[in-house]
Amino acid sequence: MHLCTTTVRVFAIVGLGSMIGVGHALVIKNPVGFRRAPAPQIDDQTIDPTTDQTVDPMPVVHTPEVAIADPGGPSNDEQNADAGSFPIDPLDIPGPPGTLTLREAYALYDEGAYFVDARHEDEFNESHIATALFLPAPRVRSKAGLDELSMIPPEVTIVIYCVGGDCDASENAKFAIERSGLGFTDVRIMGRGFEHWVDAGLPVEHADGSVTGDQP
Repeated sequence: MHLCTTTVRVFAIVGLGSMIGVGHALVIKNPVGFRRAPAPQIDDQTIDPTTDQTVDPMPVVHTPEVAIADPGGPSNDEQNADAGSFPIDPLDIPGPPGTLTLREAYALYDEGAYFVDARHEDEFNESHIATALFLPAPRVRSKAGLDELSMIPPEVTIVIYCVGGDCDASENAKFAIERSGLGFTDVRIMGRGFEHWVDAGLPVEHADGSVTGDQP
């Protein structure tokens, strides 16, 4: 009886050891791995599970598109011309609306138009457009001025000039001539001033009677 009990205990111990050995071998052959849970997303930010702090995602870099010039497109010179980048000839620079450019004024001068200087008398005596008459508004209204004005044929063109721009002297002289009662109907204003005429090299008469300048 005692021998039977002892034998059963031995088999139980051996069986338990075998089970432990098999289990150990299985654990070593197929170890259990533990994976870290992915960090949750919150409003485009990531929570670092090691620090519990939110971190910004990596920025996305966008590569700009490069425009390729059209080989058949306009040249730089054509683009500059369209943009008005080429300098304007001084003879063609416009003055106030309704006034003449230097080129237009000289064309009339060359055709025989009468030019009237509306500047101050000392400026006129120093130099003026060749053959021009000194007839500012106050003189036009005087007897001497009317006598001089009456020597101009009423059908011709009269061009008035002063210092250029919005010059009241030219406007006043034009008003006085048109209302002189002498029948003038074609009275115009040169928008550019006398100094611009000089700078363009157009005919100028000086105090000593000499004339400088030439046609453009």
